[in-house]
Amino acid sequence: MLGQSNGEGRGAPYGPRLDPPDSRIWMWDWAAGELRTATVPLSSQQTRAGYSPISRIARRHLEAGGPETRVVVLNAAAGGSGLVAQPPAGTWQVGHLGPGPALYDIATAALDAVLAAIRDRYGVTPQTWLYWHQGESDHGTEEADYARALDELCTAVRKHLGDDTVPFAAGGLVPEETPPPRVRRALTGLPSRVEYTAYTDGIANGGDGAGAGLVHYFREAAERLGDAMFDASLRAAVAAADSVPHKPLDVSATYGGGTLVVTWSAPLCRWTDFIVQYALDDGPWLTAHRQVPCEVRETVPGLTGDAARVRVATVNAGVITEFTTAVRALRT
Repeated sequence: MLGQSNGEGRGAPYGPRLDPPDSRIWMWDWAAGELRTATVPLSSQQTRAGYSPISRIARRHLEAGGPETRVVVLNAAAGGSGLVAQPPAGTWQVGHLGPGPALYDIATAALDAVLAAIRDRYGVTPQTWLYWHQGESDHGTEEADYARALDELCTAVRKHLGDDTVPFAAGGLVPEETPPPRVRRALTGLPSRVEYTAYTDGIANGGDGAGAGLVHYFREAAERLGDAMFDASLRAAVAAADSVPHKPLDVSATYGGGTLVVTWSAPLCRWTDFIVQYALDDGPWLTAHRQVPCEVRETVPGLTGDAARVRVATVNAGVITEFTTAVRALRT
């Protein structure tokens, strides 16, 4: 887990009855410099303050892997850190020379130690899955700058591992805290820019964790975000540029006050865009203008019909799927 405080873990409540240790899940103990049975809170560079989505992700990997699976968590996230921004807690920008800690260098050094410890203990080289949750410290960062730095980070850590197909899944910030829109657009567009990546949006009404108002996810929201990020990493694992996309799932629509809102579930494939079409009453199909190409929702304002039909197709680098079966929404 790379990123800042929500990745490090700020969710409450937690405790031994909620989080009994599992001998099949290990963590990197930063203080001892060795592998130990994972706890909640996880060991981290800073403060063991709460539940992290990566704890839920670890259990999902364990469930998916079968009885012989073992999971090791490296919680490298650091509260208050930046990507392009350079706060005192450090920055994740690749090649950062100061001021503040160079978190990419710290994380990759710890990753090397973790992989060596796993090889010593088990005699195997494990699969590696990368997770990212960050953005609150980059309120003033331009979308293009954040996107460039995020893409560089993803590419660099994969190069460090010697595998450019390592899945990289990013999670969204608390929606009610008014997350930086430029950062969100950069995160949302990640799958269209870099292969084997995926993004999942933040959990609505999830912010009320330890300190800092709504910035931090509380326990249940952190668990839900962990589930969503795990599912996103499965999409990332198959998100090759030349993969054949398939139609979106679970398309739904609401039509109120002249505004049509269309949502759908993310398909298990790579996409660079979606095509959203709507038809008013018995009229022809019209194509909505997409504001954020990779977002799994669309809002169309200023409509006057009594009913609307909607359908959605997935696009991957010019390959377009068939449209979904039309869904009908009555104006309210």
